[in-house]
Amino acid sequence: MLPPGARIPLRVVVPGGGIEAEDMVPKDPGLMTETEDMTRFGAEWSGMKHLKINFAKPDDGRELSFRAEEEEYDVAMYVTHGPGYGKIRIEQSGQTIASYDGYAPEIKPGGKVMLTNVKAVNGLVRLEVNADGKDDRATGFAAGIDAFVLEPHRSFIPEWHLIGPFDNPRDENLNRLGLDLVYPPEKEIDLSKTYQGVGKKPVQWTLTKTPARGRMDLYQFDPYEMVVVYAHTYIYSPKEQTLPLLLGTDDGVKVFLNKTPLHRVLTVRVVRPDQDRVPLPLKKGWNSLLLKIENNYGGYNFYARVLDPGHTLRISPTRSE
Repeated sequence: MLPPGARIPLRVVVPGGGIEAEDMVPKDPGLMTETEDMTRFGAEWSGMKHLKINFAKPDDGRELSFRAEEEEYDVAMYVTHGPGYGKIRIEQSGQTIASYDGYAPEIKPGGKVMLTNVKAVNGLVRLEVNADGKDDRATGFAAGIDAFVLEPHRSFIPEWHLIGPFDNPRDENLNRLGLDLVYPPEKEIDLSKTYQGVGKKPVQWTLTKTPARGRMDLYQFDPYEMVVVYAHTYIYSPKEQTLPLLLGTDDGVKVFLNKTPLHRVLTVRVVRPDQDRVPLPLKKGWNSLLLKIENNYGGYNFYARVLDPGHTLRISPTRSE
């Protein structure tokens, strides 16, 4: 029989961008923890290490914490199973949010345990990891944690005025030029006006709600390939402050705040949330936010949200209260 490190991987893969459990410092300095090299057990562990918590008995519990920018998350906790691992209970604020049995006849990646509706308080997530007994065959009560992958509960900009399509021509080297061509919405925001779009067809602003999952598709525009479309809304801030705009686009994007260009990406990519982070220097009162979304071929959509930890903003395409 091949040694574990030489076997075909089980293909439990931790996505990039996770928080390595072995980098977390437990609150209790006397906690029996170790960073364990997992190379000999296979290739699936993130960074080839994990955090092992050596609980001595049932009801032992220790806190793990990490910084978090947003208020609430669903968290995928990637764990290790093995003969010395026990039944583990995860709590937050005294409430059980997940449990699992870590026992297995041999050391192996245990996949992910989902922790839902995990809350951050003052920018910190605190989780209590507890021993909750063990399988009769287990030789210990240990917990093995590889990584935490956070998925924030996102709140997207709920509604936009959209206008387009406008031409996205190419030069002799097939470079797309539309992102840098200045069309009327960059000169003025007049929601009552009609302009010439692709093929000299008239285009005008339309009010469009963002779908619940946050992805604004732009396939309704004809054509939707080799074009640019504008999306506009207003943001009311009670004071001068800078907050991050988080964007995802297929394909390129330009961002204007109060007619000032802040961000430019010309690329070909598949959209996902939070691909770009743009600081928005908001003035007191209403601010004009304009996105220019350009497309090559295929998919055409975007995500957009503003992180507002103090819940101070009002966002409205019509400047309504």
